[in-house]
Amino acid sequence: MVSSAQGETVLTRSQMKSSLQMQRVYEITDFEKAKRWPRTLATYYRNGMQNFHLLRIQRQTIFRNLNDTQKKYIDFLMRQSN
Repeated sequence: MVSSAQGETVLTRSQMKSSLQMQRVYEITDFEKAKRWPRTLATYYRNGMQNFHLLRIQRQTIFRNLNDTQKKYIDFLMRQSN
């Protein structure tokens, strides 16, 4: 990097070239896509099933706590008055 008189940072040609190379997106062939597809699909379904499992556990916990709260409230209403 070279600093100019105005305080701006100026990139040299080699730095610009390496920066452009790092930004380059490489296309993959159809064969590579077909090779990667099963792993991508498996990862997609695995993540979906894990999230579904977490939602199921959360639902069970919520309903268990709701039932406990209702039971305690009913017990409170049914208490003996002095």
